[in-house]
Amino acid sequence: MICKNCNTQLDDSVKFCSNCGMALGEFEQATSSATSPVRISFPVFPFQLFNNDCIVYDQRTEQELARVKQGEYMSLPLKERTPIKIVVKGALGDPCKLEVSPGCYYKVSFVGFANVKATQTDENYKPL
Repeated sequence: MICKNCNTQLDDSVKFCSNCGMALGEFEQATSSATSPVRISFPVFPFQLFNNDCIVYDQRTEQELARVKQGEYMSLPLKERTPIKIVVKGALGDPCKLEVSPGCYYKVSFVGFANVKATQTDENYKPL
């Protein structure tokens, strides 16, 4: 599969482009009806031995919304403020729980002893 946004060659099983975060396939249709996507970047975390999965869940339903690797970012097709939970596999601390708003950018990091944290960033923020 090739991303329509940045022309990156991708595996057919991915839901989001690892280069630009664009939703793909069935997720592309959901994103196009959203007012403005929520974008979340996941940097490569220091002291991690493996590139672990980063997973975002809807807190209300526990449904997995997206999964990427460290060093990638995602674009979520949300129409309203949504409570999410961010889990970084292999992290020993607590996952991050927060409400995200369409059109906003968030950057994930670790705080303290491997607790996952997400911070809203400037609208002009360019992921990774």
